[in-house]
Amino acid sequence: MVRQTNKEKLSITLDPDVFEFISEAAAEDDRSVSSKINIILRDYMKANKKD
Repeated sequence: MVRQTNKEKLSITLDPDVFEFISEAAAEDDRSVSSKINIILRDYMKANKKD
């Protein structure tokens, strides 16, 4: 396993339904919840990029 040291760590609290939705989506993509959240946020950033 390759450790990535260039990542920021953050502790967050999610509503149970949000966590369940993301957890299921992550499992479908064979990803961790953390990885799935990162992808969701990157997609949001792309969609809301300010020029």
